[in-house]
Amino acid sequence: MACYAGQSVAAIHGVQPAGEIVAELVSGTENLLERHIQTAVQ
Repeated sequence: MACYAGQSVAAIHGVQPAGEIVAELVSGTENLLERHIQTAVQ
């Protein structure tokens, strides 16, 4: 097992399947786009 060290190690809080990470990214992007569209329409 690898033993990584450095400042970025503190940023890791858990391990997730790739599908969950992609779903979170898509959801966040959809929310941002919806807010942007609502602001642009006003």
